[in-house]
Amino acid sequence: IWLWREDSVRQFLSHVTRLRTKVSHVYDNADMPIIGDNTLVAHRSEFDRFMHRQKQFWELYYELGFKKNEPLIKFEDFVEDPKSMCKMLEDWFYMEFGFNFELPDQSLPKRIDIDYATKYTNYEEVVEWFNE
Repeated sequence: IWLWREDSVRQFLSHVTRLRTKVSHVYDNADMPIIGDNTLVAHRSEFDRFMHRQKQFWELYYELGFKKNEPLIKFEDFVEDPKSMCKMLEDWFYMEFGFNFELPDQSLPKRIDIDYATKYTNYEEVVEWFNE
């Protein structure tokens, strides 16, 4: 299964935010990270590493996943309708491997909604990096 995000700026800043806050997933509102305005900075070296990994992801997908018709899931679609995405993956899994799998009845993580433009002192600079 290949997961990608259409909004690369948000993906990058989400990654950097997770590195800074040490919070990747939240299941309880009390665990939401508290981030003050203009308290975070992204570094160019992090961006360069991120872009290198993005390039590697797409190269690997076209080399391995695309040829085998493996699912390519857009993150934004998953967030919008996770149950439908999971059903599609269950159907693919059955067709690919010939049996169903049982998922434990767990709640999905809560969405961590952050306005990166107000949290990052160099937000505009980061956006410019993506337009180079």
